[in-house]
Amino acid sequence: DGRRVERSREDINLVVAEACELAANAFPSDILEIEQHFADHSPIVQIDRVQIQQVIYNLLRNAVDAMGSSTSKDVIVSIAEIDKLMVEISVRDYGPGLPGHVRPKLFEPFFSTKKQGMGMGMGLYTCQRIVEGHDGRIWAESSDDGGTTIRFTLPLAGSAADGTGSVH
Repeated sequence: DGRRVERSREDINLVVAEACELAANAFPSDILEIEQHFADHSPIVQIDRVQIQQVIYNLLRNAVDAMGSSTSKDVIVSIAEIDKLMVEISVRDYGPGLPGHVRPKLFEPFFSTKKQGMGMGMGLYTCQRIVEGHDGRIWAESSDDGGTTIRFTLPLAGSAADGTGSVH
């Protein structure tokens, strides 16, 4: 988008908490209840804070759309270090889940599961571009008990994976 990427060292717990707060303020509690599970200590990542918050907000908005008429309004946002190199953020809803034929297309531009005219189909595509631009990856999983979990990873700051680690 031509905007210069401003990356700084950030506590991913705080970045995610702020994005959850933005979403909680945007959607009434009868539409969205966010349960947050954060990493035990504060994993530090080298990110563009605004872009990563945009990803989380987009995923929460998609969860609200997916749950639509569902009785559950719970979304679980979790952060965990998966090894010494990466942190994983997941957003899990309790909507109807993803039909098998949808999953491969989910991150394609202009693909949308929303009613005609309701979405441009750029949300998850944009999320993928942002996450991959941060040397992470993003994917979707269906849960056995219904619902969908979108997971994405980001390299921890200073790890070889984040592109800022120096090699001597």
